[in-house]
Amino acid sequence: MKKYSDSEEQKQTVNEPAAAYGLDLNSLKVETVQSVMQIENPRIVQEIRDYALRLMQEEEEYDYRNAPCQFTVEELKEELRKSREDSKAGRGYTTEEVLARRNLW
Repeated sequence: MKKYSDSEEQKQTVNEPAAAYGLDLNSLKVETVQSVMQIENPRIVQEIRDYALRLMQEEEEYDYRNAPCQFTVEELKEELRKSREDSKAGRGYTTEEVLARRNLW
């Protein structure tokens, strides 16, 4: 049995997203495949496959550049500051005005 030095024992590669989100993607994939392999109903397996393909297609088609609210933290803080100022000054819309404008969106 090989003895490891202290420095060798502590060397580990950490995947930042996995560490940040507590998610090991490869383990999740393996667990998913194992779960699907236990299903004996071909209709259910086909529905799972179709659903996964549909999700992947939606992900590819989604344009994140046009997603709403693309602010940096600093920009968001500035928007919130302006919003509070507007609220204190009485600048805003009534519910009726918002509903009327909704049709323009």
